[in-house]
Amino acid sequence: LAVRLILAVIALRFGDFLRLLPEGQMPMRVESRIQGRIERQASRMESQMPRTAAQLQDITSSHQHWISRWLQGLLDRLPAACPFLIAHVLLFVGVTIGGTNDIESKSCWLYPCFVYAGLCVYFLIAVLSFFAYFGPLQWLMRSPMIQQFQMLFMHRYKADKPPPYLYISDGGLIEPLGIFPLLRRRLRRIVVSDAAEDPTLTMRCFRDALKICRAEKLCSFYDPADPHRDMEFVFQDFSDRGDSGFFHLGIRYEPGPDGTCAPDGELFCLRMRLLEGDAAPVRELLTEDELLGVPPAPGAYTTAGLHHGRGADVEQRSEFGGACCPAWECGGLLAGRRFPNFGVGNQFLTPLHFANLCQLGAELSRPLVARMKSTQ
Repeated sequence: LAVRLILAVIALRFGDFLRLLPEGQMPMRVESRIQGRIERQASRMESQMPRTAAQLQDITSSHQHWISRWLQGLLDRLPAACPFLIAHVLLFVGVTIGGTNDIESKSCWLYPCFVYAGLCVYFLIAVLSFFAYFGPLQWLMRSPMIQQFQMLFMHRYKADKPPPYLYISDGGLIEPLGIFPLLRRRLRRIVVSDAAEDPTLTMRCFRDALKICRAEKLCSFYDPADPHRDMEFVFQDFSDRGDSGFFHLGIRYEPGPDGTCAPDGELFCLRMRLLEGDAAPVRELLTEDELLGVPPAPGAYTTAGLHHGRGADVEQRSEFGGACCPAWECGGLLAGRRFPNFGVGNQFLTPLHFANLCQLGAELSRPLVARMKSTQ
């Protein structure tokens, strides 16, 4: 709760609200009228200012439905915003009266009345938001502020009808691998890619997954080569060995709610890492032919230099820094972690970083695909 409170105070969110229902008729009518006027204006200006007319036509063609989405969002949030506006007005009037009058003034008694009334409105909204599953109060769930307040207290909304807005967030705070929906379906084969921040290969994401699976009594994992072996040794062997980028686990599902037992499954885990003795150079940007064809082998691609191919010596990707500009590394003094374990402080990787990460992923996936074919 303390962490959630801190995140709420600094307004830090890992997702956004998504509207489940389609736009209403009124926003669609307003949008069609506005687009019709823009198209008519563009046709009038086509002979005199063809460039401006083309820009207007591009706006109507490339930005369709943004007007209806904006107007629908305004109409959704307006009813829930009215109580907050009333509370703000009451507080503003109360503070104004209290600040412009003396203590002995006859109108000074209005100050606590307005202030307490505004605070009561806030308190009433907060209490009623936990009863929004009733039909007459469901309009409160259209307010992002109320939904943030409910998430702060870990309140789970339950009703016969879903809320108009759903909060879609990054699952990294709970389970970054995204394998639990697949395990709950008891699938026979699951492929998971782990690119979380783990430069020392502690396998923390998989360890957390094992704990959650045990807590939910969902399944257990084992080594197909030696089912009696503890998973701790399996993770240690993978971390110590540098000749493979994936490992293969077996899945033993627990009986479902109806008592039926699903057959054992397979889990192929791909981990982002550089293999032992990797001396591949930094590659250039991806091309369309490469994306449509078979990924090239290590080193069988156009290389890039320290200055993105501007005449510098070719650099090995194991020494590739995470800065947007190599000059910012000050000759290696401020380089930080190297490829592929860039520091999380840089959340804006360049296209060159992306191309090399894609190349590494393709190289590590080749043995995994071959292993999957051999176990069919």
